[in-house]
Amino acid sequence: MGGERTTAAPVEEIVFVLDRFAPARLDDLRVRFPESAETILRRGVLAGAGERKIEEIKARAETALEGVEVIETLCTQGLVAIGRRLTTANRLDLVGEVTSVLGSSSALLSIAQEHLRFAGTGAAIALLGALTAIGSKHLRRGVRGGKDDLLGPYTILAQAAPQAVDLGRELKFIMKMPSFSTLSEAREQIAVIIKKTNELSRQVYEAIVNVPGLEPSLKSGNV
Repeated sequence: MGGERTTAAPVEEIVFVLDRFAPARLDDLRVRFPESAETILRRGVLAGAGERKIEEIKARAETALEGVEVIETLCTQGLVAIGRRLTTANRLDLVGEVTSVLGSSSALLSIAQEHLRFAGTGAAIALLGALTAIGSKHLRRGVRGGKDDLLGPYTILAQAAPQAVDLGRELKFIMKMPSFSTLSEAREQIAVIIKKTNELSRQVYEAIVNVPGLEPSLKSGNV
């Protein structure tokens, strides 16, 4: 019941993501749940043990619901942005390989012709091949500096998107139950979903910040 002593499901990572990417949603939650505005709906506040009120249970559930919707949007937009970079990097890989081959061929031709102009052309083509290869590596590079670091964040976002959809669907189903906030079994299920959403929020945010320039572009979008 509402007076039972339980450990609240953490929502600090969800609140952090909402604050970063969808502050209007967080403000709306604070208006709807004023008693939780300065506690669970504030960045940096951790969950702990205590008396769990019905309103707080509802506030945490609604926070998680907003969270999964934002996560899904962030994943979708992030995948598009990273996908474009990877596509461009792959094209540069191809151009780099072709120009490198042309540069080698031109160099051989210049030796055969013993003409300075041809040598300069071959060197320029070889240089273009090297520059495109550098450009490709730059586009692929994440914060850690590895060649294919973009693939890590891309994979995380690709896996997180359907997880967010499933968590949101489960949460909505439970919240439609009459008096869901007072049923112990329903509350336990909600707590599990909230914990998963909280962890998913952390993973998604870490994936986003590991891609240079991605976070500002997502913050400027309509999340």
